[in-house]
Amino acid sequence: MGVLAKVDLDILPREPAYRPIERQAWYSRSLPLAIGIGAGIGLLSTYLSPLVIWLGLAAVFGFGIRRRQRMVSLLRENEDGVALLVAGDLDDAQLVFDRLCRRGRFMPGLHSLFVLNRAVAHLERGEHDRAAGLFTAVLHAGWVAPAGVLSAHYPALLGRLATAEALRGRLEVAQAWRARAHASTSFAKRGSLLLVDVIVEARAEAWDRVIALVEEGWARAQNLLAPRAQRAVRLLHALALEQAQGSEYRMESRDDERRRALDAVREGRREDIAWLLPHWPALTEFLGRNGLGSFV
Repeated sequence: MGVLAKVDLDILPREPAYRPIERQAWYSRSLPLAIGIGAGIGLLSTYLSPLVIWLGLAAVFGFGIRRRQRMVSLLRENEDGVALLVAGDLDDAQLVFDRLCRRGRFMPGLHSLFVLNRAVAHLERGEHDRAAGLFTAVLHAGWVAPAGVLSAHYPALLGRLATAEALRGRLEVAQAWRARAHASTSFAKRGSLLLVDVIVEARAEAWDRVIALVEEGWARAQNLLAPRAQRAVRLLHALALEQAQGSEYRMESRDDERRRALDAVREGRREDIAWLLPHWPALTEFLGRNGLGSFV
């Protein structure tokens, strides 16, 4: 995509439940096993009875049905976890995804999806280092990729990784992943990356850029971002408006706009913005100056 962004293998999680198996490794293990089983059934049918082939096919068919049923059950549980995540019930969502990460290890594609969602829960709890490790593990495994069954999750994975890296203070890495996220996102869904853009630019203290991004993308983003994410955008917009004082933005109308943005933050819960604060003392100080110390 024209942007150099390397996976940092040093931050991969050590626990098998949170480290999806790589796609190539899975196929290198599964294909010889499948060929061996097929050859074994063929030999048995030759020396014993042709009926062995039909029994083998019946067993494979039954295994496929059972596996599909289990996949459907796990996906339903995953949907419940996502609903809890969107609602901000992070403790309950964490329990759901931890359980799915343990139970889904032998379904590598789904396992990547479950680890991805678990990483989102880490991110929204302010556990940025752990979140970056899990996002990296999912990306490295290769199941969530530009093409394939899980390709719809690929831009979000890149955007979340960019967010985690920006909040960790690794701005060059974050900018590289953000560029890849934009390259992978259709124009219709570009507004879903507004929070990613705003976080990266705010961490770089590019205040004019933050203000411009919100002005240009807010209308589209409102239809694509959850209310919690919208409040985070409003908070960083207010921070940018304050920091940009002394430039062309120092106007009474801008002060009113900053107050409205902060009022929108006050309408939410502490959890809506607390995940941004670790490693960001300037944002914590901003909250204190504006009567939002209870959100720290």
